[in-house]
Amino acid sequence: MARKLVCVCNFITEKEILATIAEGARDLEDIKLMTGAGTSCGKCHAAINSLLAGAAVKREPDVQRRLF
Repeated sequence: MARKLVCVCNFITEKEILATIAEGARDLEDIKLMTGAGTSCGKCHAAINSLLAGAAVKREPDVQRRLF
């Protein structure tokens, strides 16, 4: 099965980003912190935001959530 790379710089796949969203990532900054995706050149930011939107992620901040 082919892996779809979203962040080529850091070799982060779509599957990894979707798993991170399922674990509680709510925005691009969460994805960056939790996976490292989007922290180099930034060309993948649009793709990451698209995955977030597609997963119907709640955008309000939740001060009680834990990322790690």
